[in-house]
Amino acid sequence: MNTLNSTFTRLAHVSKALSWKSKFPWMLAIFICLGCLGNIFKLPLFFGVDFLFGSVFTLFIAQVYGVSWGVIATFAASLYTFFIWGHPYAIVIFTLEALFVGLKLKKNGKSLLILDSVYWIFLGMPLVFIFYGGVMQIPLESVFLIMVKQAINGMFNALTASILLEYTPLAFWANPKSNLQTTRFQYQLLSLLVCCMFLPLQISLIVDSRQAMKDIQTKIPDKLELISAQITEELQSWNSNTNLVLSDLADLSFESGRILTESDLLRLVKASISDVLEFEISQETAINTPGLVKLDEVKRLGENKFENTIFELVHQVPLTNQQLPQGTLTVKHSLTSIQASLMKYIQNRDIEVILIDEQQKVLTSLGSDLEIGASFDRLEHNSHRLTDSQVYHWLPNANLPLMKLWRKSFYIQKTSLANFPFQLVLEVSAAPYIDRLQAIYLWGMSFILGLMFFAVFLAQVISKKMVKPILELSKMTTSLPSKILNKRSLEWPKSHLEEVRILVANFLEMTTTLDRQFDKIKDAKKNLEERVEKRTYELEVALKERQHALSDLESTQLKIVQSEKMSALGNLVAGVAHEINNPVGFIGCNLEPAQDYVQDLLGLIDVYQQENPTPSIAIEEEIKAIDLDFVREDLPKLMGSMKLGVERIGHISTSLRTFSRTDKEYKVSFNLHDGIDSTLLILKHRLKANEQRPKIEIVKEYGNIPEVQCFPGQLNQVFMNLIANAIDALEDGNGDRRFEEIAANPNRITIATEATSEEITIEISDNGVGMSGEVRQRIFEQGFTTKAVGKGTGLGMAIARQIVEEKHGGTISCTSEPGIGTQFAIALPVG
Repeated sequence: MNTLNSTFTRLAHVSKALSWKSKFPWMLAIFICLGCLGNIFKLPLFFGVDFLFGSVFTLFIAQVYGVSWGVIATFAASLYTFFIWGHPYAIVIFTLEALFVGLKLKKNGKSLLILDSVYWIFLGMPLVFIFYGGVMQIPLESVFLIMVKQAINGMFNALTASILLEYTPLAFWANPKSNLQTTRFQYQLLSLLVCCMFLPLQISLIVDSRQAMKDIQTKIPDKLELISAQITEELQSWNSNTNLVLSDLADLSFESGRILTESDLLRLVKASISDVLEFEISQETAINTPGLVKLDEVKRLGENKFENTIFELVHQVPLTNQQLPQGTLTVKHSLTSIQASLMKYIQNRDIEVILIDEQQKVLTSLGSDLEIGASFDRLEHNSHRLTDSQVYHWLPNANLPLMKLWRKSFYIQKTSLANFPFQLVLEVSAAPYIDRLQAIYLWGMSFILGLMFFAVFLAQVISKKMVKPILELSKMTTSLPSKILNKRSLEWPKSHLEEVRILVANFLEMTTTLDRQFDKIKDAKKNLEERVEKRTYELEVALKERQHALSDLESTQLKIVQSEKMSALGNLVAGVAHEINNPVGFIGCNLEPAQDYVQDLLGLIDVYQQENPTPSIAIEEEIKAIDLDFVREDLPKLMGSMKLGVERIGHISTSLRTFSRTDKEYKVSFNLHDGIDSTLLILKHRLKANEQRPKIEIVKEYGNIPEVQCFPGQLNQVFMNLIANAIDALEDGNGDRRFEEIAANPNRITIATEATSEEITIEISDNGVGMSGEVRQRIFEQGFTTKAVGKGTGLGMAIARQIVEEKHGGTISCTSEPGIGTQFAIALPVG
């Protein structure tokens, strides 16, 4: 066995050079073909009972390739049973076997042999009883024999498949990716034990049954030969006696020199031969010796008053007087006396005696259901001659299961009879022999099947007991290092097997060694943990100091950026306001005297026109040229408009100074609406309409809010960041929208304020593109920006959050939904 295993192992290594993907379908096809061949090349036992081997390979396929392929292979291989047995029920039983075993193997992975035994006990044998006994109406004894034989056959094939799976590399060759490259030692031991117990009995059963069948096919020809010889001798004796009687009567008719009358001769013939029908004396000399000359087929009126076909034997005897031919005596008689002499051969025997003429018509049939005059053609169809004999085995030509055909079959011998115009046919029915052989082998197979079930059970118990200490040792050594580390008590299995005791001793020594090594490792681990803990503490302190320094650096960076930004913006705005304020102040100061001068001049013109109503032609033309009436009417309005413009410029300058005011070291009272308005004024150029879009609408929903203590410049910077970002979001949202589409749904920024007893809320919202949840969560991170490179620093929102939360003790939050818009809410404490 070791040599065989090593050979298989070397072959398996060689086979790895092949691609399993290309080998897989070919191997499957080969095993399906082997399953079909296993059923085609069956092993006949006796009288239509065959031993099949196809399920060896179909169960193998179910184990290796899965239940689906197993069922397909079994169905394909079982189709042949329909042709040899004449019914489809074996296909159903074998296919269900593959389905049951395949599903159970997939579910719990038990032994193939055990699962197949369970199938035949609870499903296979009951199905055989239902199909063969209930549906096909086969005799009960035959049904029980088939039940037992099918179970033995199935379990034998399952055992063979198990051995192929467990002791050969066929499973790996067939499907290298299957999980059958390892198997449980318990199941291997189980298969070996059952094989050792069952295989000799199975071989003995097969050999004995085939020998019994051979003996029967030897005894039947001998029996027929013997009876045929006896009947032939009987018939020859009858013929000789009949010829002698008729010769004596012919001689008697010429004794004492007188010839008997026909009535006297008929009386003597009937007294000597009981079945005489009629006789005739002719003057012609047809024959020289007495004997049977022919066989006549005639119609005679029977007791039922219908014409019946009967056959008459015709005997002829020459009539001589002093050795001179005087004519011929012809006697016709029935087969009654011959039938009477043959009846003893069919009594208490399984023999049928049939006489047939040269046209193969039945003359008489003793013990048979053949009708007189019917054609005897059994030897021409569905028959074959047995070896070394003149006996034929005939099966009826009927669409019946094979076992029923065997029960209706006959062994036939046909013998030609000298001096007779007919032949002798002897038939022996196979049914009695089938019954006797089935009765013997039913008990024998039942004993073997019971012994096999007992062998499976006993082998299961023995293998489980033998494997038990190994399983206990395996369980004990599972997570062995963990058990040793936790100082768990270990109870080693005890066994009378020397190999197991050595294995346990080795594990015990290994456990002791591991325990000592683990103690050393624990000590080293403890020292290492102390060193790591100390080093970790030092690293944590250094890391905290570094993080604190980094935080201070980031805060300082934000403050510097904020301070520089506000300083630059304040200086710019303050410079602009200053430059505007000087000329505006000059214009404002001179505008009022100029207005008075204009009124004086207009008054002077009115006095002149009153004093000199008829001016010169030159003056008249000049008045018309300058449109004096229009100038007199429009000039006061123009002066008033200039005054309003100067006042408007003054308001803008005031707003610029408000936005750019430099924060002090302490908070001051400030109106937030002024800060928002000044921010909007600075961003007014971005809100105006352009070629791509209409103007951005500003919706102010100001509430009645008090002044707050704050740093105005810093809050103005927050408002600037939020409103500028809103404008950017709106412009990004416009995308490819046309001017008319934007006008129908205009860009809008809504600024709402509200005051409670504890806080003031400022909400700045837009109907732009919105932002995703990921962006919203990171919007206040320093350095995070969604703008293109060069358009954003990622510091604006971080600075805004620092100003609101750290400088003013408030909160700033963001809510946004893609495609809807974004809203920032600032909450500042009152006071």
